[in-house]
Amino acid sequence: QVVIQAGVVTPEGIAVDWVARNLYFSDRVQDKIMVSTLTGRHMKTLLDNLGEPRALVVDPSQGLYCRIKPFKKVHQ
Repeated sequence: QVVIQAGVVTPEGIAVDWVARNLYFSDRVQDKIMVSTLTGRHMKTLLDNLGEPRALVVDPSQGLYCRIKPFKKVHQ
């Protein structure tokens, strides 16, 4: 099922917050981490100018997410 058809150029990472029912994704070309509902509505940019964000991990029990940049740098 296609959830988001516009506004994303090169999605690299995707993570699901099953508690809040949000979808987090990174776009390397746009240099952003974005979020939407699981249905693709209410999409917005959380962070930008990150230096090529890649994989994402969401931990709903801790209320945080991590972005993993190239060369294995982890940010919380």
